[in-house]
Order: sequence, then C-alpha cells, then structure tokens
Amino acid sequence: MKLILNPSPTIDTRPYWKHLWRTAISPRFHWLFLEARFKANFMNESIYRRIITILFIIFLIAGAILTQSFFKFVLAIIFPLTFLYHIASLLQFLSEHKWGSTHNKTTKSHGRFCGVTPPTDSSPWAWCYWIIKMLGHFLVRVAVLSGEMPEHDWHHKSPKTQKEWANGTYARQREVEAGKDYIDFWGIGQAIEHVFQGLAKVDCNSDS
Repeated sequence: MKLILNPSPTIDTRPYWKHLWRTAISPRFHWLFLEARFKANFMNESIYRRIITILFIIFLIAGAILTQSFFKFVLAIIFPLTFLYHIASLLQFLSEHKWGSTHNKTTKSHGRFCGVTPPTDSSPWAWCYWIIKMLGHFLVRVAVLSGEMPEHDWHHKSPKTQKEWANGTYARQREVEAGKDYIDFWGIGQAIEHVFQGLAKVDCNSDS
C-alpha cells in the first residue's frame, strides 16, 4: 500500500483549482447537470421509473403547498438536491480516478479516505483546530464520499468479489494486509490534487 500525503509541489495545479471553483458556481454547469438528470429520469428510463419520478415530484410539491412552506421547501429540498448535489457529484467524480492517464481503471484508481491525524500536543487550540478539520472530513464523508465510495478502487481491483460490496472497506483492508498494491489518499483535497497533477503532466506532454 502506498500512502501519499503530499503530491509533488513542483507542479503548478492552481489553474485547475481555479477552474474547478468557477465550474462549481457556474450557472451553465448546474443547468447542464440538471438537464442530464431530467433526460435520465424522463427520457432514457422505463415507464415505471418515469411514473415513480413524477409521483415523487408531485408529492414534494403538494407537501410544500399544503404546509404553506415554500421557502423551507426551496431551502431544505430544492437547494440541496440541485446546487449542493451537483457540486458533491462533481467532487466525487473528479477525484474518482486519475483522469487523463493512459493506464486502465485498475492502475489509475485510488482510495479516498476522510480523516486527519490528531495533534501530538495537548494544546486546546490544536485540538479545536483538529475538531474543525474533522467536521470538514465528516461533511465530505456524508455528502461526497458516501457509502462505499472511499474504497472505489477495490471495486476495480477485485471485480470478482463484488458481492461483498457492503463490507468493501474490510475486504479492501484484507487485500492491503495481504500485500496487494493500493494507493491511499487521506482527504479529498489530496486526491483531487493528485488528479490535477496527472492532468498537468498530460497537458505538458501534449504541448511539447
């Protein structure tokens, strides 16, 4: 297992980060994402799926009308299921593989885990800072890397054992302990930086 704490600092990935943040708040990005979701649910699916989707939307709208809580409906339902969901999906998909690599999915996959090492001293400020950082990791774990997403690389490296997906974390760890080659990133920011560095290398090679 390889644990990468700090990707190479010699590669300038700032343009990629700037583009990511611009994309996250871009109305065009959110519109295209919403359009794709609409097509996926109403044009490319079975009649059963379409009916269930329509009934679900009617149920939500009816609830907002009957309770006269339109603002709460927008804040608690519409905003998280559109704007926030789109950003979470963007971060998840972006950090999933080393995009641009010529390797296959097995070799360009990596683990993305949430957490940070506790402070070594007993300073209250150090522990407060650690708690704040852990809260950030908690939000990522719940909203971005939910379910078995952290060990997504195991899905590609051991496709024959996918019936064990509910225990993927433990299955992956057993393979790590058995000596199988895995790459770990702690913090989604480290995983995204790794992806951006790979893209930067591809851009440099294409320009040369």
